[in-house]
Amino acid sequence: MRYEFLFMQANGSQLRKLGALYDSGKLRPVIDSTFPFEQTLEAMAYVEVPATCRTLAEN
Repeated sequence: MRYEFLFMQANGSQLRKLGALYDSGKLRPVIDSTFPFEQTLEAMAYVEVPATCRTLAEN
């Protein structure tokens, strides 16, 4: 498994680059958790925990 962080700004050039990476299969979004709207505060607390403290498993 390999990962990289992408820090992007909302501008057309960077969004086109992201789109090209996604379309080529080089960028694959991974959703590790979902929260209902009522749990917005819990969701915000979840993203504050560094990803290195979370467990990842790949099937």
